[in-house]
Amino acid sequence: MKRVCIVGCGAIGSLYAAHLARVADVWAFVRREDHARALNREGLRVTGHHEFHVSLRATSNPRDLPDCDLAIVATKATQVQESIALIANRFDSGAVISAQNGLGSEEIIAEHARGQIIRGTTFMSGTRHSDTHVQYELDTATWLGPFEPRHTPYDLVKQAADLIVASGLKAEALQDARPAQWSKLIFNSSVNSVSALTGLPHSPRFSERRHRPRSAACRRSRPVAHRSLPPHQKQGSWLVVQGRKQTRGDRKWRGPLTKLNSLAPAL
Repeated sequence: MKRVCIVGCGAIGSLYAAHLARVADVWAFVRREDHARALNREGLRVTGHHEFHVSLRATSNPRDLPDCDLAIVATKATQVQESIALIANRFDSGAVISAQNGLGSEEIIAEHARGQIIRGTTFMSGTRHSDTHVQYELDTATWLGPFEPRHTPYDLVKQAADLIVASGLKAEALQDARPAQWSKLIFNSSVNSVSALTGLPHSPRFSERRHRPRSAACRRSRPVAHRSLPPHQKQGSWLVVQGRKQTRGDRKWRGPLTKLNSLAPAL
C-alpha cells in the first residue's frame, strides 16, 4: 500500500493524513479549495502526543486525484455519500476503510466502490486548530475488520493495520470489527449527549473518576452484553480500555471507560 487517500481532513482525517504521510504517498481529498491550497502550501503540523510536520498533496477536484491503494473515509457520516460518489473509481483496485462513528457507512461506500471495503472505528481523538494544524489527544487504536458482504480478506485488513501502526498510530486487525463499532456507537450515544447538554469537554473528564459517565443506557446495556459473551470472553480477555487489553481473569477494572468498554465483545 504505497499511495493512500484520506477523504476528509477534519481532526481525525488530519491525524491519519499526517502520520501516514511519513510512510506513504498521501493525498487528501477535501471539500474546500482553500483547504486544499493551504495543505499543499503549508503541509500538516501535529502537536500533542506527537510533534512533527509533514508535506502532502491535497485536492478538492476529483479529476486531480490519482488511483490509490488505500482510502480512509474520515468525513462525517452524513457526508459519506456525497464524498465517495465523486472518487470511488480511484479505489477500484484497492481498499476503502470507513472510519465513521455509527453504523451503515460501509454499505454506502459499497454502493459506489468496486474495491475491497474494511470496517473501521477509533477512539483516537484530536483538536483541529486550523486547516494545517491538528493536536493529537487520545492516543488510542483504530480497530479494523472485514466487510462481510464483500468477503474482504483478513490479510488485507492486516496490511492496512500494519501500515497505520508503521505511521506511528495504533491499530489492530480484528476478525470481526462489528463489536468495536457497536461499542463506539453506545459510547457516543451516551457521552456525546451529556457533553452537548452540559457543554463539558470530553478529554479532561476521561481522566477524572468523579466525572465518569453513568448513563441509564450503559447500565441497561451491560448485562445484555455480558449474557451474550462466550465463556472465555466473560473473564476479560478482550475488554478494551482506551486501547489497552485487560488480561484474562483480572477483575480489577482499569481506565476510566470501563463501563462502556465491557460492552465491546458482545454487541
